[in-house]
Amino acid sequence: MRNYAVRVETEVSSTRDFRSELVERIVASPSFVKSPRLCNLLTYICTLSLEGRADEINEINIGVSLFGREPDYDPSVDGIVRSHASRLRQRLEQFFSEEGSGESIRLSIPKGAYLPVFEPRTSAVEPPSGASDQTSVEEISVGSTAKGVAYRTTPIHLPLATWILSLALALACGIIAFLLVHARAGAASYR
Repeated sequence: MRNYAVRVETEVSSTRDFRSELVERIVASPSFVKSPRLCNLLTYICTLSLEGRADEINEINIGVSLFGREPDYDPSVDGIVRSHASRLRQRLEQFFSEEGSGESIRLSIPKGAYLPVFEPRTSAVEPPSGASDQTSVEEISVGSTAKGVAYRTTPIHLPLATWILSLALALACGIIAFLLVHARAGAASYR
């Protein structure tokens, strides 16, 4: 039993090294090398995530740690983190369509959050040279979720969520209309 625990720990640590190596390759690429702020932002959020500190990745912490904002700054007034995150998303798209087109794992930052997501690429066949021959993409996904790193293997179902929220909103509007009609009818009968 102890050997099994050691083996799992080794797979997780080699996975962490692989993701860290991917981040290092990204920030050293021509798409990123001329933008130290984007490099710092990507390195910061990936480091926290890979260390299991994903709960610390939020707009205020990023603003304070990377952009020198005060801890009580208002992100709705100062959009520096959002604007840099948007540029980072665009630059990651550029990287994976150009220099990083051969990478077996894709790194993205979904809109609405700052948590990095490592996803297998369907077009890549071989694992990178740093990964062990026995470590498959499926094992990488298991290891990453064990350490709190987001790893999306299925698409987000936004149409279903939108449908449910629309239904709830329509139901709430119906209840409000019903109450208003009955309140007016009750007030008219007392006159």
